[in-house]
Amino acid sequence: DEALREKSLPKEMICTWSMAMIEQMEGNTERAQNDYLRILTLRDNLEATRLDDTFFRVIGGDDDEGAIIVSQFDVAIDYSPMLSGRVANLVPAESIEKVTDAVTAYTQTVGIFPESLKKTLRDELPLYGAQRLTSLGYACHLSYAAPQDALEPLRRMCKWIVEETCEPETVFPMWKEPALVTGDS
Repeated sequence: DEALREKSLPKEMICTWSMAMIEQMEGNTERAQNDYLRILTLRDNLEATRLDDTFFRVIGGDDDEGAIIVSQFDVAIDYSPMLSGRVANLVPAESIEKVTDAVTAYTQTVGIFPESLKKTLRDELPLYGAQRLTSLGYACHLSYAAPQDALEPLRRMCKWIVEETCEPETVFPMWKEPALVTGDS
């Protein structure tokens, strides 16, 4: 993918190449075409949303690197079911009931801030499908001994709920570069 971008090929050509690779690997051209159309539709929706930031503001996504859609009110974007490929919609919530409306069986990880709210939500969110509750900003900081780490027998035993607390003072945040790498003390 990086080699293609260095040659300055258009995005559509890169997507077409990716689609051809999917076809070769899976032998399912119809599925590959549907995936390709879904990606193009999501990109078009992002570009249309970017035109007016009254209700939604789009951050990133200019070069298909992923994007965040920030809702300016407590309403999710109307095409939220098709969000994928590192595209997320942040929606402010006035009440706990609004949060539970958005959680489904497809929701694995929920980032929560402030930490005090996690205690309120940890008994409620699993009833709607959430499996892992973590501090906001630490969804990629995984605990290696969790049932969601692809060990099928553990995952199938029962419905596992994991609550993780990650504080910047004790767990190094991924968005900061460690002093060991930069050489700073």
